[in-house]
Order: sequence, then structure tokens, then C-alpha cells
Amino acid sequence: MSTVRVEVSFLDHLGHLDRWCKEAKEFLGVPLDLMEQVNFYKIESNSLSQNELSEKINRIGAEVICDSIIQKIALKNIVYDFPSKPRFVVEVSYRAGVTDNPGHAAKEALSVVGLSAEVSSGSLYFLFGNLNESDAKKVALDILANDLIQKIEIFEFSNFCEL
Repeated sequence: MSTVRVEVSFLDHLGHLDRWCKEAKEFLGVPLDLMEQVNFYKIESNSLSQNELSEKINRIGAEVICDSIIQKIALKNIVYDFPSKPRFVVEVSYRAGVTDNPGHAAKEALSVVGLSAEVSSGSLYFLFGNLNESDAKKVALDILANDLIQKIEIFEFSNFCEL
């Protein structure tokens, strides 16, 4: 089975993230200065090799998986061009058995252009500020995710970049 991870980021900063930062400071007492969001899709194919899958996603991904007017797409050698270095990265994705509507929509869109694949989705949240791991966990559980239906992984930014 071949797998490609596609990241979709917004060209402009998202306003709801500022509101979430304010909530983290006011209600959780977490020194969260800034947050950035990147969505991702994990695409798995049994019929294509790793190179074929990457090549096909490179060709059609921008048209099928993102809105090129407001988003950009990246597959490998991803460089995060944030104004400063985030402290933590929170990965939020659906638990097994929970309906993944963005994943289903991407799967259907890929099938329309002739790519049969399984697709799952999630979001990466880059947390900026003088936070510790306990602060990142509070933000993840109280603001970013619903622990009943979503799984959460927290990484220090330097460790995340090594993955």
C-alpha cells in the first residue's frame, strides 16, 4: 500500500484562530500568542506505487483537494514559513469508526478524476507562545478537539519537523 500525506494551508491567517487564542488566555490561563492551522489528508492506494501516487497527487491535488485562490498544497519537503518558530504542534484527526466527512469528500473528488484511494483527514495546529506541554494539552482538549470523536497528538515543533 502506498501512502501520501498532503498538507493544505491557507494563504491568509484565519480569524477564528485569534478568537481561540483569546479564549485560551482568558479562560484557560494559557499564554497562547498565536495559532496557525494546516489541514492534511492521508491518501492510501493499493493500485499505485509510492512514486506514481505522489506524481498523480502533484498533478491533480491542487485542483481537487484545495481551493487554490485561498489555499496552497504541499506534499513533501514541507517548509513552514511562519513569522516565528511555534512551540508545539497539535495534530487532530478522527478516531477509527467516526465518520470523516472531509476525508469522504476528498475520496469522492479523487475518484471523479480517476484515482481510487482511501482518504483520511485532520488538522495541524501550530501553537506560538511561552507554553509548556501541559498548556498545549489544555488547548488541545478544551478548544481544538472533541476527545470523544477525535484523537490528539502533541509534538514539540522541533520533534514534529523530524517526522
